[in-house]
Amino acid sequence: MAVRSNLTLSGSSYTYGGGVITITNGASATFSGGTVEAQTILNLGTNSVTGGMAFTGNTYYRNYAGARTYFGGGSFSTGPTALLNEGLLDGFGGLALTTVTNRGIVLANDSLSRNLALGIYRQESGLTDLNPGSVSGTLDILGGVLSGTNIVAGSARNGATIIPSKPFGLLSVTGNFTNMAGATYFLPINGARAITNFPQTQISGTSVLAGTLYVNFTNGFAPVPGNLFTAMVFTARSGTFDSIVNDTYGLEAFYSATNLILRAQNLLPNVSLSVLGGSNQLVCQTFRINASASDPDGVVTNLIVRLDGAPIASSTGAAIKTIADSDFPTTFTLVAQATDDRSGVRTITNLVTIFNYSLTNVLFLGGVRTNDFKLCMVGEAGRNYEVYGITNLPSTNWVDLGTMTQANGTWRYLDPATITNRSYRFYRTKLLP
Repeated sequence: MAVRSNLTLSGSSYTYGGGVITITNGASATFSGGTVEAQTILNLGTNSVTGGMAFTGNTYYRNYAGARTYFGGGSFSTGPTALLNEGLLDGFGGLALTTVTNRGIVLANDSLSRNLALGIYRQESGLTDLNPGSVSGTLDILGGVLSGTNIVAGSARNGATIIPSKPFGLLSVTGNFTNMAGATYFLPINGARAITNFPQTQISGTSVLAGTLYVNFTNGFAPVPGNLFTAMVFTARSGTFDSIVNDTYGLEAFYSATNLILRAQNLLPNVSLSVLGGSNQLVCQTFRINASASDPDGVVTNLIVRLDGAPIASSTGAAIKTIADSDFPTTFTLVAQATDDRSGVRTITNLVTIFNYSLTNVLFLGGVRTNDFKLCMVGEAGRNYEVYGITNLPSTNWVDLGTMTQANGTWRYLDPATITNRSYRFYRTKLLP
């Protein structure tokens, strides 16, 4: 059956064996007070499920991208049934015996904070938002985001991202909670009072912790050393977060069997990193790197600059000026890391992309290196080039210096004599047969 305009199914049983009900794009339907059994329901429009409507016995429901299904007390009451959401699913009602897969948006947005029962719930992508309603079931957040502060009546496992922040309040999990390795748990803080100034999570069952706790101080709030934040409360716990990250402050974590308390320890150094001429540079050309650091509540004890993980300069002070180059097109990860006198560490990262020359058979001067002078050129594939040098013009006594080497589209020659003699030299190349 195809629904192309408004349709209401109310107070009856629909049990067409293996039937398909399609709500087409732009159409709307209301299922109210009856039973739909063993059907495939494809919603591309808008469907409201209200008044105790029951979906039973191997019913499959798909809510497509761009479609909306609103639950106002309807239920998938007996199983097995399945629901795939790729659009918007919101409201309250019972999906308690349903397998729900979410790739879209699920909103527990009932104004009376009534429960949206999600059953066996697997989120592969998208969003589940607990605001202002609550949800129940076994939640497996493997992709996307779980956000909001309210009640999860059941267990929850985070393999993606949790942001309990809209609004600040209490996120209550009545069962067990797991934060998996690789998952992120965000904690925004704009003051010192739990629930009022930052969300707190309370787990009635066992909490298993791993992954990253990312703390973000908001609305201009800056803690002072010694401020305490009770981030989580649990009945029992195993494991700890693999890392606790904050961009501006050093935080110390205290774990017990029943809670996790964060203590503000140290303002982290401020770090700046710049490349003269910008993030796009040419092959063979030396580019200058400037890094500096300062510490608001102490001193910088070490500053280091790394290029693709390898240290290229360091200082026990707060400033570095250094140079780097590349003979071939590539993209570098440039990192400056500062450490203060309380072991606080802050890092900043830039990307530098090295481009090749656009002109072929034009010789470019790469400049002085430690032990030689560098020449570079974009040549013709499969050809060889000889380099000639002379110390004055218009003399014609060009000296054959050697053959250029080629790799990754760039021909290169390193002349040690210029460094040794410290004299001017003119260069040219010749394409070999």
